[in-house]
Amino acid sequence: MDNTCFLCDKSFSTASNLRQHARLTHNIENKVSTCRQIKCNVCSEELVFTKALLYHVESAHYIAIEKETKKFDTYEAFKIWKEDVEKQTTALYVKNTGSKFNNMKKTKYFYCHRNAFYNARGDKKRTIKMADSNKINGNCPSKMKVCEDKENQVYVEFTKTHLGHGKDLGRMQITREEKDELARKLEKKIPIETISDEIRDSFIDKLERIHFITRKDLLNLKAEYTISSEDIIDTNDAVEAYKVVRCLLIETDEEAFSMMLKEVLKIFSEKDELREFGKYFEHMYSKRTEVWAYYYRKWLGINTNMHIESMHRTINRNLNEINSAVPGDEELSVHSPTVDKEEMVICEDRKFLEKAVLVDNLRATAARKNFKRKARS
Repeated sequence: MDNTCFLCDKSFSTASNLRQHARLTHNIENKVSTCRQIKCNVCSEELVFTKALLYHVESAHYIAIEKETKKFDTYEAFKIWKEDVEKQTTALYVKNTGSKFNNMKKTKYFYCHRNAFYNARGDKKRTIKMADSNKINGNCPSKMKVCEDKENQVYVEFTKTHLGHGKDLGRMQITREEKDELARKLEKKIPIETISDEIRDSFIDKLERIHFITRKDLLNLKAEYTISSEDIIDTNDAVEAYKVVRCLLIETDEEAFSMMLKEVLKIFSEKDELREFGKYFEHMYSKRTEVWAYYYRKWLGINTNMHIESMHRTINRNLNEINSAVPGDEELSVHSPTVDKEEMVICEDRKFLEKAVLVDNLRATAARKNFKRKARS
């Protein structure tokens, strides 16, 4: 530590000599630090203690420091008020030190969680989080001085003014009540996606920290509350569920789709490993098939005809390139594969499924006839 007097810039070999100099020369008591530990976020001026920071902000920058006093009958009432203040200001108030006892009173200090400097710990092998540290590398004057007497009455001196940072919901924490409620839902094996959707749907007119919850937050809650993950589907079951849902997705016949949907829900309900997923699928997708089923989007999604037409365009392009490269007296005959009225569709699992010809297959037929005429010529 640099043992330099902040008043006269005189250096000393030890901190005790510096304190003695401050006491004898500048009439500063030993209990007052002589090191510049406080930094103004407006002009980076370094100061010695918090009171000096408040005076500096008001006198040098003309920023009014708002203060408020409160009295509560119980400590629990104070905690409720404190949580309400934290929600309104999007700033947490945390203790940096233990309680202090004096004159039969217990005193606690709660500081803005953005206050102070970031100090890296450990061997620095861990990558710094994307949002960076909550610390602003300076000092925010907002704090709460809380005194509790022997009758359990609580007196609060609240410095309301924040400095050096704005309101950032992303740097807040989920409250304990919200965590408990989410944990109860996770214990009931409600899927994480369903919980996330319910939280997003709960937004009305004011954003809160809970609305920014992520899948990672919920997984951390499961670890914190030691909630088992028995509801996670096995890999083989997941593949089976995917194949079933995929075949349902690409079905373009409305009557066949309705029958398949009932059968899929029955399969999910009868198999223990897929029952939770089945409830999620029924709740989130089965009642709004118009937004994802192919039979509602015959002319928009990728269908059989598009695959066939793409194949014919590729063959036709290759044929033209070959004809332009060979001599004129040589003729290349290319025959397209015979396609009956029942088309063969390659699905995700590479199995061939026979399907009846639909109205949109007429375009593919016309394209094949046109291709044959070009091939003969």
